[in-house]
Amino acid sequence: MVAKKDKEDGGKEVVKKGQGGTDVAAYAGYEEDRGAGFENQTAEDIAVPFIEILQAQSPEVMVEDGPKAGTFINRTTGEIFSGKEGISFVPCTTDHVVVEWVPRDKGGGIVSVYSLDDPLVVKVRNEQPLGKYTHPTNGNDLIETFYVYGLFVDTDGQAYPAVIACSSTRIKPYKDWMFRARSIVIKLPDGRKLTKLPLFSHRYRLTTTPAENAKGKWQALQVRFDGDNAEAARIAPSDDLYIMAKGLCEDVNAGRKKADLANAGTREEQVDAAPAKGDTTGEKAPY
Repeated sequence: MVAKKDKEDGGKEVVKKGQGGTDVAAYAGYEEDRGAGFENQTAEDIAVPFIEILQAQSPEVMVEDGPKAGTFINRTTGEIFSGKEGISFVPCTTDHVVVEWVPRDKGGGIVSVYSLDDPLVVKVRNEQPLGKYTHPTNGNDLIETFYVYGLFVDTDGQAYPAVIACSSTRIKPYKDWMFRARSIVIKLPDGRKLTKLPLFSHRYRLTTTPAENAKGKWQALQVRFDGDNAEAARIAPSDDLYIMAKGLCEDVNAGRKKADLANAGTREEQVDAAPAKGDTTGEKAPY
């Protein structure tokens, strides 16, 4: 809405306060002071929210009239999104880590995240079976996990940083997703082929679907292009979304932004856990 302008003495036009708009000149101070107040902040101040898939044993689902299993939830804001309709997501960068969780029967909760070259991780990966390890001194679970940092794009086209954790049964969908992203080829007008595109060059539609194996049932992640094909999902390098995605990639890789571990959800959601058949306690995961 354009603000109404009135005349002051002398014929000068002014924008009256509270008339639904602001003259562009009024924003000059914001540009001059851009970034002020954030000088002393680090990655600890800029936590990227987790977007998780609610499972049958998620606290929200177990509440009367709560959301259904298979719903996406922003773990920081509490917002929920339909798993059937899905969410639009632009992957920006990934991180392969090992996450330490307190076992559920001991209270649960995330403890720490380790890089693959951490001495503890090197030790357990050499001595224990792949994927799920046990801490040699405290007995905590050590879960191999792939973090996908990206931009969640809402229905209004606004984009927000988010991170999705992929472990256990979610690792295969993650690897299929990355294989698809790596395989995109653009044919240029001069006949050349453009390969190795940036991870953030396309939008994807994330949905959920029921899945099961011999050990139980859970809500699984599905990934496809956010459009009929790769071309329809493509983001032009001049697009603001592409520029924002590139910036998030750089910030995460430089350590300026990290996942919001204080709101990482439950281990059962992170690893797509499911109760074993015949077991309604939700204690067992489908490893």
